[in-house]
Amino acid sequence: MELLRTHLCLLFFICGIIHTGWSQKQCEVQVVSTQVFAPFDEWVLLNCTYTCSKPSWESRLQKKNITEGEHWVSTEVLVNDWETSRISCISDDEENVLESIVTVAAYALPSKVTIDLEEELEEGQRHEVTCTVFDVAPLANLKISVIREGNVIRTQTFADDTMTGKQTLSESFYFEPNRRDNLQDFYCQATLELGTAEDYIVQSEKINVKTFAQPDTPLVMVLPRETVKEGESLNLTCRSDGFPEPKYFWIIPSKDRVSFSADKSEIFIRKTTSAHNGTYACEAQNTHGKVRNQVVVRIIGQANGSLNTRPAAILLPSVLAIILALL
Repeated sequence: MELLRTHLCLLFFICGIIHTGWSQKQCEVQVVSTQVFAPFDEWVLLNCTYTCSKPSWESRLQKKNITEGEHWVSTEVLVNDWETSRISCISDDEENVLESIVTVAAYALPSKVTIDLEEELEEGQRHEVTCTVFDVAPLANLKISVIREGNVIRTQTFADDTMTGKQTLSESFYFEPNRRDNLQDFYCQATLELGTAEDYIVQSEKINVKTFAQPDTPLVMVLPRETVKEGESLNLTCRSDGFPEPKYFWIIPSKDRVSFSADKSEIFIRKTTSAHNGTYACEAQNTHGKVRNQVVVRIIGQANGSLNTRPAAILLPSVLAIILALL
């Protein structure tokens, strides 16, 4: 009998240890969200759950509407301080003090976002675009982007910025446009990334840009060569790169028997004459500039091919006279 009593006491003791350990393990206090953002000077709801003793809220911010339920307690706090606040949900569970902390930060959506960008951009040149975001907070959660037709081309973040309160911030970006950017919409976008909450996005007006490129120095080519015999054909081609596509203008020695391609970039001479001898200047021109290049064409007369026979014919009588005198 005594042995049975001893075993029962031992069993109750072990069960008590297990129960105590289980209870300690199960006693928890947990805020629903560990980080909360709220508009400045507005109330925000905080929730906390617990498994043992009912907790209480400790905050330097003003509280109201403390509400209780089964294993939960909530309150509202007034977020009227730009400094981040640490708010505690504390449960004093006899032997242990359990605490869970939520950080509460105020934010301000930008009142306006603007973009400063020229409407006409020269291809290949370095251009500046400036985004200005007005009355935003906190800067550490701000992202500024330059967007072209829905695609982000430049982004800047400010994670290390510790300034508090509403700020107005201008950020400049640099890029080199090309002709693919022509007639594309550019705009600035401010994004407040507020933890688990949905990002807040404010955009500027859109600027529809026009890109251009001045014509480069034309390349003038001559076929078959720059020196031809009279009566041979001759083709000249002028090529220049620009945007918009340049138009071509020629200054030539003669327009006789000369024809042009539809875009005036080529000259065709089916049968050359001495009138086609001289300088051929090609000018490439668009609305943003004009450039010129030239070549010299030489037309050799057909008679030039028998220049060596004329002196012999003139000298032959004199040579015969000398021979006869010697005889």
